[in-house]
Amino acid sequence: MGNDKRWFVVPWGVIVVLLLVDGTLLLRPQLHHTPATRVTRTSATGTDHLYDEEQSAAVNRLLAAKLAPVPFSGTAIVVQDHHVVGQYSHGMADAAHGLKNSPNVSYEIDSVQKSLTAALVMRAIQTGRLSFNSHLSDFYPQVPGSQQVTIREMMDMTSGLVGPAMPAATAKPLSDAAVIQRAIQSIQFKPAQHGRWSYQQVNFTLLAGIVARVMHQSYANVLLQTLARPLRLHGTHMAYATATGQKSAQGYVASTPERYQHPFVVSAAAAHNELGTGQVFMTPGDLYRVESSLLDGRLLNAAEANALYGPRDTVQYSGGYYHAGMDLLYANGWGYGYETFVRITPDGKNAVIVMSNTLVPYNRLKGAIDGVVQWWLVQHHDLDTIR
Repeated sequence: MGNDKRWFVVPWGVIVVLLLVDGTLLLRPQLHHTPATRVTRTSATGTDHLYDEEQSAAVNRLLAAKLAPVPFSGTAIVVQDHHVVGQYSHGMADAAHGLKNSPNVSYEIDSVQKSLTAALVMRAIQTGRLSFNSHLSDFYPQVPGSQQVTIREMMDMTSGLVGPAMPAATAKPLSDAAVIQRAIQSIQFKPAQHGRWSYQQVNFTLLAGIVARVMHQSYANVLLQTLARPLRLHGTHMAYATATGQKSAQGYVASTPERYQHPFVVSAAAAHNELGTGQVFMTPGDLYRVESSLLDGRLLNAAEANALYGPRDTVQYSGGYYHAGMDLLYANGWGYGYETFVRITPDGKNAVIVMSNTLVPYNRLKGAIDGVVQWWLVQHHDLDTIR
């Protein structure tokens, strides 16, 4: 989700309006972060090599120093050369069940999902079923202006399409096709905006529908078969899935990390309506694995990754990522009590990923993360300089 307004009712019966932009995080009083020692975590497939290197006490202290004052509830990891070299988990993932936040907990990634939807579009392009120059009218000719709008423009959010900030509520879950048809009913085409950037998540809802049509299966199946299963992302599932066997964080409305009395209650219908834009749960490690695999040659080659996510003269956003030259890619998600921040180098080797399950002031949290990113990804400190 990004730039959404959501109505929800909190348990004490007051209707609240939240301005939802891009982001995600979590928190709680007890601190449990890893000291400078070798930490090996195992999964169903054996050793999780993402965590099998020595972690730095200095990196852990930096994360705690930046995030604890926010206050923060969730998990943050710092990655160097494909290995976690620092992590910080704080607070409760699910207070009702006594589950603490940890790297093994899944969080909703919200609008960060757009980068995954873009990857599925690229997979369809790889198979020859689609191209960047394909027009929206090839799939949804009933959309106003669709003959002028290309897949590339939708990926860049320069399509001129304008839709609701968030999908309207429904009593029952809808199919992918039904979600698309409801969205189409409210889409407008603004000729003056065509070619100019405007954050409109309806672009990615339509892209998710196109993926489902050209791949002849549901969006969720395409995502799981194309990304989750090949990469063995065992902490990844759709928000509306039941009995996943995965420990998942509850999203909370709270002004301080100590208060977990007011959880968000999200229906399966609402999760289905976020087609392609905010309906996936992942662990921090899973999120890093998939994002790095899209950048380092494992899932896309260099030319494909650059075509999908790389900067161009006319846009500062492409394929679900914002970019600052070729130095850094970043994506944010915010909604339903979750905030997620991804900051990653274009080669996929180094990253800062922060995931939260309690809504806190966006700019305060972003400022704390910017401090970590400046130190780690911009100034390029490494373990030799911080020990």
